[in-house]
Amino acid sequence: MGMLTTRERREAGWILAICAIPFGLYGWAIFIATFDHDGVIAPHYNAPGSDFIAFYQAARSYLRGNLSVIYDGTRFTALENETFAHWLSQPLPFHPWIYPPHFLLLVVPFGFLPFGISYAAFVSLSLAGLIWATLCYAPAVDKRLLIASVLLCPASSLTVLAGQNALLIAALLIGGIALLPRRPIAAGVLFGLMTVKPSLGLMLPIALIASGQWRAVAAATATALILAALSLIVFGAEAWISWLRFFLPTAAADYTQWEQSGQLWGISVYAGIAAIGASHATASAVQAMAIVLAGSAVYLAFSRPLDTDRRLMVLCAATILAAPHVSPYDTAALGIAATLYGLRMIREGSTAVAPKLALMLWLAALFGPPRASLVALIVPLFLAGVIGLIFWQASIFASERHGAAQG
Repeated sequence: MGMLTTRERREAGWILAICAIPFGLYGWAIFIATFDHDGVIAPHYNAPGSDFIAFYQAARSYLRGNLSVIYDGTRFTALENETFAHWLSQPLPFHPWIYPPHFLLLVVPFGFLPFGISYAAFVSLSLAGLIWATLCYAPAVDKRLLIASVLLCPASSLTVLAGQNALLIAALLIGGIALLPRRPIAAGVLFGLMTVKPSLGLMLPIALIASGQWRAVAAATATALILAALSLIVFGAEAWISWLRFFLPTAAADYTQWEQSGQLWGISVYAGIAAIGASHATASAVQAMAIVLAGSAVYLAFSRPLDTDRRLMVLCAATILAAPHVSPYDTAALGIAATLYGLRMIREGSTAVAPKLALMLWLAALFGPPRASLVALIVPLFLAGVIGLIFWQASIFASERHGAAQG
């Protein structure tokens, strides 16, 4: 590997910052423009908080004693469009509630507030949580730099724009990884909370098992079961049955509508393969292979003596590769992992390629879905590239240690 001099490391850091800042500001400009001139500088995003509308409407429906409408996608979408006609720039397409009931348990308190205040509170608390988790994870890194990375990361601004829960999930993941060495039970509680968005937690059990973190596994399992039990008590069994039914073949019509309006507008491997004209069966098969490869990479990373930054990078990259449904804003944790990995590479001066690759992953949210632009197909390649680079670095370091021991 080509080693960088101290001057080259400093120059690399400044170059990356100069490249990153305009894109970060652009993400927030998209958010601001959406309030009045949606689409003037970016693709059409309908309205601020368009995804939070589903969270808020579900909470309000429960508080008004109309729980059944939440799990009827057609009626729920009609109710959203009727309630928020004044807020939306155009009617929402099929926009169902697809989250497990215990996420509803967490968002019900936001239903007591007016929509604007509720939306602002949800995204502000989530953003504050991610900043806290990042500072806990890397206390030795410049706090101003870490906060700037969180705030300017395009995934952050797009999450705030959509009113989604990606910042919350990223906070739980990074906070859990930060607590894992010292407080595995507390880490497990955070990991258990991540089950409110199951698609982004597929790789976490593999990481915990590979690293032998059995106390964290037990705490995560207990937390998930307690949340499920509470939601069962509060909402009844029908809520869970209705949610599970949505993903069964008997709900093919609803699932197909959601696939067209949601899943195919994501950045998953499935969405990418479908965007180039492949059939559902082919796209599903390739996604299944991505899950297997991503899981193998996570197991290798957490079963060998890698540093935490590289492990986190592999975990976050593999999570995006493995998720059957993942949107651009879901790369929030990936953006933080890319920042930490890129900084480590610059400090070590080990390669000129890794920091640039990390920057591309930090910007991943701006590439958009492959259905809108096939350029987004490079995102999985970047993800696979950084995973491969990390394992290549690990093999080089192992060879160097072995050579030193022999000498």
